[in-house]
Amino acid sequence: MERNTRRKLSELTEVELLDELDDLVVHAVRGDRFALTVLSVGLGPVILDEARTVLGPGREDDAGGIVAELFMGMLRGDLSFAPDAVHAGPWLGAQLHILAARRLLSGPSQ
Repeated sequence: MERNTRRKLSELTEVELLDELDDLVVHAVRGDRFALTVLSVGLGPVILDEARTVLGPGREDDAGGIVAELFMGMLRGDLSFAPDAVHAGPWLGAQLHILAARRLLSGPSQ
């Protein structure tokens, strides 16, 4: 859906909302700063909570770093997202798991 399309949120179906999120992530992984800003403002707290959960007890303080790595990877175009293969929500969760695993393998929190 185009950014200039004017519709009320209440008029969008759940599928359309998921498609909007997919579109937002497509743009974000291409380095679109506006899309990344919308994503970080709109879902930042949810993504941060997910990162805390993925890291587990005693590593929650690393969650901000994980989220920053995710957003910077999107901004730099280091990540790829294929909405035909997976929706944005599960993809974001998978990226957090990958980044958390790397962080956990690197040793104790500093």
